[in-house]
Amino acid sequence: MLNFQQVSRNYGEVRAVDAVTFELRTGEVFGLVGPNGSGKSTLLKLMLGIIKPSAGQLLINGQTLSEKGWLDFRKTIGFMPERISFYDNLTGGETLRLFARVKGGSVDNITDILDKLHRVSLYLCKQRPWNPQRHQQYTHNYLSHCTSKHFRFFNL
Repeated sequence: MLNFQQVSRNYGEVRAVDAVTFELRTGEVFGLVGPNGSGKSTLLKLMLGIIKPSAGQLLINGQTLSEKGWLDFRKTIGFMPERISFYDNLTGGETLRLFARVKGGSVDNITDILDKLHRVSLYLCKQRPWNPQRHQQYTHNYLSHCTSKHFRFFNL
């Protein structure tokens, strides 16, 4: 469970996030909607532990996390930023294997994920190098879904 309690984040004199309070339970899907500059990306960076709050508390399963705790937590979530980039020389399957190794996941599970890709008409992604013009949105959403164990964050 992710719990924000009066969380704020300042960048110098600018308050990007102002006293946000909410709870996100395991398995829930969470979306942020708002205009440019409203703090969506800052809130997501806070959720991922990339930046620290200026004020308030951010709890994971009722606890404040250490640096190692954040590293472990990041292995259990899926997140795809608004703008994504992949290695042009890797196929979709190779990219998934790389992500599995980075997140400490099982490379053996990639075959199952590639079978799921086939079912949603993305079979060609695993056979040829990444083509952002053709598959970006489908792969963006699907990889986030496939790589998440508990939480799913989408930045639209």
